[in-house]
Amino acid sequence: ETSGASGKTPLSFGELALFFDTPRAASVICTSPNTILYRLDQVNFRLVVQHEGQEQDQQRAQLLKQIPVLQNLDDPSINKLVSAMTQLEYAKDELLFQKGDVMTDFFIVWKGCVQATDVVWGGAQYQ
Repeated sequence: ETSGASGKTPLSFGELALFFDTPRAASVICTSPNTILYRLDQVNFRLVVQHEGQEQDQQRAQLLKQIPVLQNLDDPSINKLVSAMTQLEYAKDELLFQKGDVMTDFFIVWKGCVQATDVVWGGAQYQ
């Protein structure tokens, strides 16, 4: 049995059926009196999710165009990069990587702050 409670993360169900147009994977029955649910139909759900994705893509494209090494790229190239971007979230004091790690990723800070330490560039050391 699963329940929703105020003050906690809201309970939701059925989103996979909306995304993937599949039959329901479970039966659901109300187990308490006066249960109140909000319903969102598939058409409106998809429109909102698609619109939100387009807005995020536009924001990401604008962000990429501000990065000096990417400023000369044309819009189709920027859009390809936007499609390939993955959003990651880190907690305070969580280590992203250590000096000497072999990396094949390029990071762009969207929100928050990071600190680079023990930086060596061209023989000069920075903090």
